[in-house]
Amino acid sequence: MTGEFSAFATNALVLPWLSRPILGHSSTPKVLRMNTTVCFKSLLSNSNRWTSLLLSGLLCCLGGVAHGQMFDDKLFVNYSFAPPVDFKDIPGKSHAYNSVEVQLSAPPIQVGPRLQWVNVLYGKSVIYNLEGSSENLSGLSERFSDIRYTALFNYKLTNPKWALLVSPTLMVRTDFADNLSKKDLFPQGVALATYAPHGDNSLVFSVGAVLTNDFNHNLVAPLVGLVSKTERLTAELTYPRVNILYKPTKKLEWGVTATADAAIFKSKQWAWADNQISQYVRTVNLFAGQALNYNLHGGLWLNTQVGYAFLRNYDLLDADYEPIKAVNTDLKGSFMFKAGVSMRFGH
Repeated sequence: MTGEFSAFATNALVLPWLSRPILGHSSTPKVLRMNTTVCFKSLLSNSNRWTSLLLSGLLCCLGGVAHGQMFDDKLFVNYSFAPPVDFKDIPGKSHAYNSVEVQLSAPPIQVGPRLQWVNVLYGKSVIYNLEGSSENLSGLSERFSDIRYTALFNYKLTNPKWALLVSPTLMVRTDFADNLSKKDLFPQGVALATYAPHGDNSLVFSVGAVLTNDFNHNLVAPLVGLVSKTERLTAELTYPRVNILYKPTKKLEWGVTATADAAIFKSKQWAWADNQISQYVRTVNLFAGQALNYNLHGGLWLNTQVGYAFLRNYDLLDADYEPIKAVNTDLKGSFMFKAGVSMRFGH
């Protein structure tokens, strides 16, 4: 199964229509160096430098950018829920987190003998519903939209074990408090070389780079990923998700899943102490749990995930995408649930 409790999530890229699976605004992109030893919390709360270091380490370990439940999914609809939790440092609560996401991957367009072009549309609505508190958080943005178009280009090399994947994505991430402008637009993209040692989709390695606007603004990071598929076991190690699923029968899948769900949204301006003005919101939900999927009929699957979001953030950012230090709006961890349906037709 499964995808991410996205809010990142990055990336409406899905590879299901390809004949074999490929893993897949203002500032200069930052090239990241690998560091997998720094915890997510210190990254998000201290500075962009630490955030960049950790994200780089994560992306180095988990390659490919996708939002599907599985790489086989061509259409899915998901609903996600997390119960109310306290803020860590201030009075008040965050009401139940709710999100609905939809994605459609169109059939491929063959361009010459080696190139395939796939169009992917993705949309998500996120609701946080903040209660009033001593910090007057009720005035902050509560509803966000994430709308993406991805063009996926898959070029097969003369050696059938190798292919190149280039996938630019244009995202609108906003609370729609004002008219749309360039500040609501975020670029994203991935470039990968993929290698299938057996010449089929049973085992695929990928290596490349990603431009993302999830944890930080215009980050460029390396990617290394893996997809392995047998009759009984599927392993997808791909940013922003990890799926390891066992299939005891043809209709049932069970296993573990983890997701790094993060996104930067344009939000209405809000003035804080020391003349700090928030203009963006970064939401983060790092989730780990169990997945249970059931084949309803044909290619139609019911997908469920249940687990714990061990890091949740609602970060206020200024015009330079730096955290507002006047108030700490980090949330406590909580139970999280996700359910949806998808159409799956094989790689």
